[in-house]
Amino acid sequence: MARVRQPRGHHRRACRPCPRRPRPRARPPRPRRAGRLRRHRSRGARPGGGAAADHGTAAAGHPSWPACQPARHPACPASAGGTGARGRRRQRGAGARRDPCRPRRRTPAHHLGADRVSSQAPELGPRDVRAVVDSAWGADARHEAPDLVLLRGRPTWTGDDLLAGPSGPVRVCTATSPLAVLDLIGQHAGERLLVLTDLEEAELGSDLLARAHRAKVVRPEPWDAVSLAFRVTRSGAVDPLLVREGAPVAQALLEMAPAEGWPPPASGIVTRDHALRCLTTHVLGTPREVDAAGILDWSTRPEGGLALRDLPEEVRASLVRWLVERAGPAVRPVLRLAEKGEGPAAVVLGLVSHLALQAAGGGFAKGSVSARLGQPALGDHELRAWAELAQGWTLRQLATRPAVAAQVLADADEEARQLRLEQAVAESDLLPSGLLVRLQECADALAEAAGQPTSARVARVERAHARVARHVLASEDPASAAVRMAVRLVRWLATRPEPAGDLGAALVGHVAGGGWVDLARQVVANGVADGRVAAGLATVHQAASALRSAQDRAAATQLAASVRDDAPPGGVVPVEEAAERLVRPLRSVQPVLLVVVDGMSAAVAAELVMSAQSRGWRELRPDAAPQRAALLAGLPTVTEVSRTSLLTGRRARGTQREERTGVEDAFGRGTVVLHLGDLESTPGEQLPYEVRATVQSGEHQVVVVVLNGVDDSLSGGDPARTRWTVDAVRHLGPLLEGARTMGRAVVLTSDHGHVVDQGPGADVLFQRSGAGARWRAGAGADVGEDEVRLAGPRVLLGDGDVVAAVGERLRYKQRSEGYHGGAALAELAIPFVVLAHSNVEVEGWRSAPASAPAWWDAPVEVEESSDSDDQGRLFG
Repeated sequence: MARVRQPRGHHRRACRPCPRRPRPRARPPRPRRAGRLRRHRSRGARPGGGAAADHGTAAAGHPSWPACQPARHPACPASAGGTGARGRRRQRGAGARRDPCRPRRRTPAHHLGADRVSSQAPELGPRDVRAVVDSAWGADARHEAPDLVLLRGRPTWTGDDLLAGPSGPVRVCTATSPLAVLDLIGQHAGERLLVLTDLEEAELGSDLLARAHRAKVVRPEPWDAVSLAFRVTRSGAVDPLLVREGAPVAQALLEMAPAEGWPPPASGIVTRDHALRCLTTHVLGTPREVDAAGILDWSTRPEGGLALRDLPEEVRASLVRWLVERAGPAVRPVLRLAEKGEGPAAVVLGLVSHLALQAAGGGFAKGSVSARLGQPALGDHELRAWAELAQGWTLRQLATRPAVAAQVLADADEEARQLRLEQAVAESDLLPSGLLVRLQECADALAEAAGQPTSARVARVERAHARVARHVLASEDPASAAVRMAVRLVRWLATRPEPAGDLGAALVGHVAGGGWVDLARQVVANGVADGRVAAGLATVHQAASALRSAQDRAAATQLAASVRDDAPPGGVVPVEEAAERLVRPLRSVQPVLLVVVDGMSAAVAAELVMSAQSRGWRELRPDAAPQRAALLAGLPTVTEVSRTSLLTGRRARGTQREERTGVEDAFGRGTVVLHLGDLESTPGEQLPYEVRATVQSGEHQVVVVVLNGVDDSLSGGDPARTRWTVDAVRHLGPLLEGARTMGRAVVLTSDHGHVVDQGPGADVLFQRSGAGARWRAGAGADVGEDEVRLAGPRVLLGDGDVVAAVGERLRYKQRSEGYHGGAALAELAIPFVVLAHSNVEVEGWRSAPASAPAWWDAPVEVEESSDSDDQGRLFG
C-alpha cells in the first residue's frame, strides 16, 4: 500500500484514529522551547489559533480510515517546515513520530482473507464449543440471546454443523477473514451462528464486532467446559478456589474425564474438593474418602505411583497439595516416594523412620531416609506422623493379610540393618529382629533359672518374658509359644513339687497339673530354629523331665502295691466303675452324650477343654467336688482292656462286640454306643442322618460315641506337634453341636492315655521282645530301672503278671509316633470332664473355676529353700 503524505497543518491528535489500529496511549504534550515558539510565531502560526485551530473543525467531519487516507489535511502542522530534507530533519529534531493514523504495511493476503493458521489461536474441541454455546445462549445468560458469537480458536471444526443449544439450534462455522465472517452472516441470516476464527478484534473492525455477542471475540474459558463436564450448565458454577489451581488442572479435568462425565456435585457448584476428589479417584485410583491410611495402602500398589508420575507437573503438584491437606502431613513422604516410583517402600521406610527417631545415634539413618525423600527436608513431626501411620498399617495387615505384613517387616528388618540400627531394632515392638533379640535374652534367663529357680532368677525370667509378650508378633510366633511354655515350666519348678504320697493323689495331681506340665514339655520339645533360644529351651526341658520322671517312678511303685493288694486308690474312680459312680447320677438329671476319645491323655484333655470353652461350653463339677475327676485305667493300659471295662462297667477285655452288648448294663436301658464305622457319612455330610437324629432326639438318655483320632495319630500322625482343638478330633465338632441343640451334657473321657515318642536322643532305647509297645510278660522276667512289675487281679493280660514301662524313652516295639500300655502317669490317669453349653443348667452341678493350675497364667511366689544346693543338683 502506498504511503500517503499528510498535508501541512494536519495535527495527528485531532485526527480520528483508524479503527483498524489500536488507539495509542495518551501521552502528555511535549513542552515547547521558547526558540521554537518564536519560530512558529515568525511564520504567522499562532498556538491554538490560525491553521492549527481550524484542524478541529476539519476533523469533526473527518471520515474514518480508509476514507481519510488519500487526502491531505491542509492545516496539519506535521508537515511544517516543508516536505524537503530540511523539513524532515526539523520534524525529527522536534521528536516527531509515525502518524498513528497511518497503517502498518500489510501483505495483500491479509486483506484478501487468504487461508492461514494462527499459532496463537487454540484448537478447540466439542467440550469447549459446547461450553460457549451453553454460556451464550443459556437460560442464565446475562445478555439478550445473540445471533452471532465470535469464538477465538483455530478455524477447524470436525463436529456437527448444528448443535442443540439451550434455546434452539446453533450453527458452528469457521472463518479466516472479516469478509468470510460477513459472508457467513449473509448466508445464514436468521440463524444463531457461532464462528470459530483466529482473527483478533482489531482485525475484524468495530462494525463487525458490534454485531457479535458482547461486542468482542470470545476467548475460550476452560472452566466453562469443566463445569459442563460435571453436568452443571449455569455460569459461575465453578469454585474460585478450583479456578486458582490453574489451567493445567482444568485441562486435566477435561482430558481425563470418564466417558459418562464426572459425577455432578450435590450443591450445584463444582467445588475444589469435589473436582480434585473425582480426579484423584478416577486417575490415581485413591479411595474416594481420603485419609492417611487409605493413601498409604494406595501407595503399596505400583500402578498408583505410575499414574501419579504420568501427570503433568502442575497437575501433580495440585493433587499432592490437596491430598496432604485432606489426609494430613503423614502422607507427604508417602506421596514423595510415590512420585519417585518408590511407593511400595513407603511402609518400610516409615517403620525405619520410627527406629531412627527413637535411636540415640539415629542421625545417619534419619539422613539416609530424608535423602530418599528429596527436598525440601521434612521435619521430625512429619517423620513421626509417617512412622505412626506405617505402624498402624502394618498392624492392620497382620490381622487381615499376614503374609503381606510379614514381607514388609522382613524388608524393614533388612533396611534397618543396612542403616546400622541394630540397637534400635532390639527395642522395636514390631520388627522380627526385635522379637528374636528378646527371645534370646529370655532363653538365657530360662537356662539360668532352670537349674536353681531362686526368686531373683525367676524374677529375671518374668521380666524378660514380659518384654517378649509386649512384642506384636509374639502371640502368633511359634518360638514365642515355646518360650512361653518354658516360662511356665520354670514357674512350676519354682513351686518345688514333690512326688505324691499315694497313688490316688498322684493320679488326681496329674489330671489337675501334671497334664499341663506334659503339654508345656511337648511344645518346648518341638524346638525352635534359633540355636541360642534352643539351648535355653533344652535346659528347661531337661530339668522338668527329670522331675516328671521322678513322679512317674514314685507312682509306679505305689501302683504295684495297689495291684498286688487289689486295693483301689483313694480319691480316684477305677475305669470300670465310672459308669455307675459318675455317669448314672448325671443321666438322672440330664441327657448325656458320652464321648470316649481313645488315647486322650491329661495333656490332650487340657487343650480340648480350652477349645470347647472358646465355643461357649463350660466345665461342670458336682457341688462337693473340688477338682476335675480322675479315673484309673485298666491294666495294661491298652484299648481291649481299658475301653471294654469302661463301656461294660466291669473288668473285662474284648472288642466292639462286647462293648455293644454290655453298654446297657453299664449305663442303663436305652443307651446306644456308636463306633467309628457308624460315623462314616456320605459326601456333603459331617455326620450321617441317623447319628444326628440319635444325638438330637430324646429317645436315648445316654449316647456313647467312640472317637479314635488321638489313638490313630500315635501310629500315623504327628501327636507331638498337633494342637488338640475341637476341630482336630474328627467328628467332635458336629457332635457337640448336636448336643447343644438337644441340651445334653457332654462327658469327655478316655480309656487310657499315651506317651509321645521322644526321638533317638543321646542314649539308646532299651528294647526287648514284648507283647505290646509298652508292656511285656512278667513271669520270670527281670525288671529294669525304668520298669515296674504289675501282678494281680486288675491285670487282665499276660496271665495277670506283666512288666510295664515307666520311663518315657522305653518301648518294646518298632518305633512309632507314640505309645501306650505302660505305667507312666500320662498312661494311667484318665481325665473325666463334664461340659454343658452356656444356656444349659444341670441340677446338682456348678460351673467350675479355671481348670489350669495357678502357674499356667501368672507368676508364682518363690520361697527360698535352705536346700537350694540339693535342688540345683536335682535339676542339673
